[in-house]
Amino acid sequence: KEKKEKSKGGKGKEGGKKKRRREKRGRGKEERGRAGGKGRAAPMAGLGDIDVGPVATRLELVEAATTATPVIVPARSINTFVLFLSVAMFLAIVTAFVVEWADGRANWPGQVESETGMIAIGRLEHRGRKTDPVSMFVASDSGDVEEFREAKARLKSGLPTPGHGRSLMVTSAGSGEGKTTIVANLADTLTEDGSSVIVVSSDLRSTASIESYWDHAGGGPGLSEYLTDASLTADDIVEPTTRSGVSIIQRGAMLSAALPMVDSDRMAELVKELSGRADWVLFDGPATSRVADAQRLSAQVDGTLLIVDGVHSTLNSVTTAAVQLVEAGGNLVGFFHNRYRGNPVSSMVRR
Repeated sequence: KEKKEKSKGGKGKEGGKKKRRREKRGRGKEERGRAGGKGRAAPMAGLGDIDVGPVATRLELVEAATTATPVIVPARSINTFVLFLSVAMFLAIVTAFVVEWADGRANWPGQVESETGMIAIGRLEHRGRKTDPVSMFVASDSGDVEEFREAKARLKSGLPTPGHGRSLMVTSAGSGEGKTTIVANLADTLTEDGSSVIVVSSDLRSTASIESYWDHAGGGPGLSEYLTDASLTADDIVEPTTRSGVSIIQRGAMLSAALPMVDSDRMAELVKELSGRADWVLFDGPATSRVADAQRLSAQVDGTLLIVDGVHSTLNSVTTAAVQLVEAGGNLVGFFHNRYRGNPVSSMVRR
């Protein structure tokens, strides 16, 4: 019994102590709340209970606030369209350069100049036709005739004038590149200032002939007969045409073994004699890729003009032809670009 009573008394004392501690903590919290201590903040008084009179007297308006300008954000559809357009233009430019690089053709004059080192004497733009851009004589008021006039000026400055007429052979890397048509139009342009021109059909292995461009008597001997018959003179083969200032020497009979005739002293003598008769002597020569006749003839005239065709000529064939003509001793004055059709983007970049 004594143990039980002591136990109950002990618990009663402990319980009393705990109760007094809780009461003490409660009074401490209330005091700290009233004093603004570190304890939990007292409940906020209502706005009507706050006296702001003395505080308001210390406020001063420095600058009135302004409303910020709202940022205009483009619609999502516009952003998407601009991004799509930019990507499409980039892909188009890349595609153009790739196609141009893989094409391999001599598309525009600047491309040929950078690859071969030759200068452009003249050029004719491609018009999308299968035939040559000057299938006949160009009109005197067309843009093409101005190109031939510029070519005439460049040829005058590029060819020597050793006291006689200038002799010029016109050739190309391959056939069907407009060589003969350009020779005919160039001859007509050269006569505009009163100069005299003799056009020589000197492709002795081809059926094509330049003499059909002008009306003339015909029927007489031609170049092949002159080279094989020592009794003929230049007077026997030079024929006037209906075009004032233009005379012509026909090709004559075709020669299967023309190289020895072209590379002969008799041909050299004819070039010299014709240069003394006319201001200009134009040789419509053979293509360089077929036979070596053009290379041999280039060494006997004052200068050589290479025709480059934007439809058929490749950069490789043009470069090869230029090297062959120079190695044969010819004076390569430049090239005439027929039917050039350069890519607009690449032309802009390279020029």
